[in-house]
Amino acid sequence: MSFFYQYKKVIPLNFSASLSYYLVLSLVPSFLLVYLFSRYIINDLVVIEEIILLLFPLNYSEELLIFLESSELSFSPYLLFVIIICLNIISNGVNNLTKSINLIFNYPNNSNKLKAMLLSLLLLLLEGILLYIGTFINNLFSVFTYLRFLILVAIVLFAFIFIYKFLPSKPFKLKEIFNYSVVGSFLISILIMGFNIFVNYYSNMKVYYGSFSIIVSILILFKLISNIISLVFYFEYLKIKRHNIKFT
Repeated sequence: MSFFYQYKKVIPLNFSASLSYYLVLSLVPSFLLVYLFSRYIINDLVVIEEIILLLFPLNYSEELLIFLESSELSFSPYLLFVIIICLNIISNGVNNLTKSINLIFNYPNNSNKLKAMLLSLLLLLLEGILLYIGTFINNLFSVFTYLRFLILVAIVLFAFIFIYKFLPSKPFKLKEIFNYSVVGSFLISILIMGFNIFVNYYSNMKVYYGSFSIIVSILILFKLISNIISLVFYFEYLKIKRHNIKFT
């Protein structure tokens, strides 16, 4: 009970729900931007395919891949407008996360719309490059299937480090946040892969929810991911607080 009480004092009441909301809301815009990056910059759609296969159950992945591969997107003023809208949606989530982190660690708020949009674009590009490196290794050694879990861990870990370094008013040192970020990355990766196995082989969601089952699955998955992220931030807070007390 004491742990729960202290946790609620540190983590904003709506943090987990708000984070899961923005994760879901940013999902399609993120896919679209990485899809455009894969198609026009590196000319290899394997990147977006691997992201989708990593994140979602097989049936959902196949439907989404068919949709993306059948779309005809060419550079135009309309496409530029769509990209700006996508970045705006993702940056709202980044801004919200920035405010929450600053609140948790008692830092002054420095959220900025333009900065959030640039950081959103940079994070997506870097994550795309990281996954592309994984697919390149696979083409050389045919080991991607066996390293799929570790590559997912690396992607989530990179996102944690990126968030800690660029979002708060005071960037964290790598040694301050590395341990819990690694643990959180493994937990999130285990959750994603375990959830996919459950949905693929044991879930009856399609029986009860029909075509809405993918939405329900994503909401449940992202809420659980948000809870893990909340716990990572909480333990980081306790660690930094103990460190500050020790050297005061």
